[in-house]
Amino acid sequence: MPPIKGLVDRLRLALALGENVNAMAVRSLVTELFFGMFYVVWQPYVLSLGATLPQLGLIQGVMILSAALGSLIWGRLSDIWGRKPVIVVSVFCRLLALFFCLFAESWLSFIGFGILKWLSATWQQTNPADSALIAESVDEARVGTAVSVYMSIGLIASIMLAPLGGYLALRGMHRLIFLSCIAGELFNTIYLSLRIRETLGRRAETLRRSLPGLRFSLRDLLGFESELIPFYLVDMIGFQPF
Repeated sequence: MPPIKGLVDRLRLALALGENVNAMAVRSLVTELFFGMFYVVWQPYVLSLGATLPQLGLIQGVMILSAALGSLIWGRLSDIWGRKPVIVVSVFCRLLALFFCLFAESWLSFIGFGILKWLSATWQQTNPADSALIAESVDEARVGTAVSVYMSIGLIASIMLAPLGGYLALRGMHRLIFLSCIAGELFNTIYLSLRIRETLGRRAETLRRSLPGLRFSLRDLLGFESELIPFYLVDMIGFQPF
């Protein structure tokens, strides 16, 4: 028993990553627990509403385009207004997007879902503000551990209720799945607004900028470090949206 206890203690110490990372891990757990059901059923549900396979492809195309745009926008906003407000608002956008699914009468409703949901850049990928918050919440030597904990919890959680999602879908209970996801995102919106701490040092200064005064240029949105070009190319080749 002592060796096991020692191992547990070392593991606990290794994963003691601070309040922000713990809060984001809870958020990842809650989101992916319920969205594990959603991922299984949403495409068959769209087809059941009368969509053809090309129309399903159109919805996915809208999602991917919105995700790319959302990543650019949220990343820039998080550098201006701070990590916390961007994270909370993007989670709230995901909550709102789910209402398109809940009240869907035709497959066209899922285009609205795709625009708003993926524009939040928070489905099966990390919103840029998430990554920034986690990286800034731990020592430089522990960034990799913090990110891996956040990602692995979500991946494992998404498996747990996936069979239940299929079971409910077979019985026509899609709306129960959507309601579960809405409840989870409502919890996350409130929980994150209370628990996470801002990490952007310039937050007090940048929050004084008003929305009408905010201007984006293409250079601002698409600016990147030249030394990261090989990484971007590899990421593009290996990108898998689903």
